[in-house]
Amino acid sequence: ESLAGEDEETQNSLLRDASPERHADTINIPVLLIHGHDDTVVPIHQSRLMAAALRRQRSDVRLVEMRDGDHWLSTMEMRTTVLSELEAFLAEHIGE
Repeated sequence: ESLAGEDEETQNSLLRDASPERHADTINIPVLLIHGHDDTVVPIHQSRLMAAALRRQRSDVRLVEMRDGDHWLSTMEMRTTVLSELEAFLAEHIGE
């Protein structure tokens, strides 16, 4: 649904309704969230809220917070961390 031409209150309402956090009860698979503390695109509190919402639904969720991590995985250290976390998550949930 497009937000163009909508007033701010309507835009906020539409965004709130579409938020994944509000739909955590429909997720029934393991979830890996990875977020950098220095992300200037998406605030880290959004991943924390999502993880909390999933945990309330008893979902299997892992939140990895990367110190000095940005939105674009700019450093080799960040990329290595993401790939290592992903490998471990997949090994746990689908096997090696």
